[in-house]
Amino acid sequence: MNAAAQMGESKKETRLPTLQDGKPRGLPYDAEGKELYHVGWTFHMDNDLLIPGSDRDQDYTGGFGLTLSGRQTKEKWWSIDPLLDGIDNSTGFKSLSQYKDAYPIHSAQLGVIVFSPSDISNQQLKTNDRPFANLVYLANSRRVVISPLDHVYQSVLTIGLLGTKIGTELQNSIHDITGSSLAKGWQHQISDGGEPTFQYSVSRQTMLRSDFQKNNTEYEIKYSLAGSVGYITETSFSLTGRWGYINTPWWSFTPENADYAYQPAPVIGDSVRKGIQELYLWGGAKIRTRAYNTFLQGQFRNSELTFDSDELRHVIGEAWIGVTTQVKTYRISYVVRYQTREIKHGAGARDPIWGGLIFSANF
Repeated sequence: MNAAAQMGESKKETRLPTLQDGKPRGLPYDAEGKELYHVGWTFHMDNDLLIPGSDRDQDYTGGFGLTLSGRQTKEKWWSIDPLLDGIDNSTGFKSLSQYKDAYPIHSAQLGVIVFSPSDISNQQLKTNDRPFANLVYLANSRRVVISPLDHVYQSVLTIGLLGTKIGTELQNSIHDITGSSLAKGWQHQISDGGEPTFQYSVSRQTMLRSDFQKNNTEYEIKYSLAGSVGYITETSFSLTGRWGYINTPWWSFTPENADYAYQPAPVIGDSVRKGIQELYLWGGAKIRTRAYNTFLQGQFRNSELTFDSDELRHVIGEAWIGVTTQVKTYRISYVVRYQTREIKHGAGARDPIWGGLIFSANF
């Protein structure tokens, strides 16, 4: 290789350090090429009360989720990865993991999400506002990193229960702590009394542009295509970016993979530059073409308040902005999310906005 070619190869590695010894950087794999059993954890908390100066408690009221990463999440007795494996095999998604240079990474999440109307103190049913709703769920995901990194893929299976009393207990517990009004009217929630549900989703993310090692800051811009079927059925396109001191691979950062709550994602530690503590701003935008939303339209069990398809907007915009900082092996993020309204008319015709806190640790 001549000097000019060597210089070009060095510049390419400096600007986009995605490979190391022919493998994608940041893989949670051991020296024998096996996924690590324990990788890390993430805890996220969403709430509209996390917006500074906000006293809102409506729409996507809040949610919690605990995510574990590593091989354990496909081998534990509680894992639904075998179900995900069967669905991936049926859809052809499993074939991606069988490529010679494919590296599957596994994660699982236990969580709950809660929705409520604007007036939570009224026991009466308000027919032009959104209904109470909550979902308790378990989700397993597979992220397939393929070398060279043209695209990165992910599939997620979520199973859960709609209409339990957990939404009531969670919302009123938070309100008891904050001194807010207790929520009434949960007897009108979607699928009151409990009903099983599911969602299967797939996504592909692609790097558009990045610039590493320039004045000690970096930036990344990527886009993602996704689709899901189940309690939320939709397709989407998103554009995401981050800028600052970055020390994790671009494919590990996926704030766009969220249907209200975040989908499970692997926890990745330092991998780009050693000794750099991450501190970066991030943001993005997403356009959804939504065919069905169980939290508004109900499912099979009778619900007192639901919306018909022609009462809803099916093209929905979303935007977010956040910041992430690192302290040793821990990372803390704060994000504000905005979504255009889904209900066309009435008291429920609002643009939801909420805040989120994300804590993660890699082992």
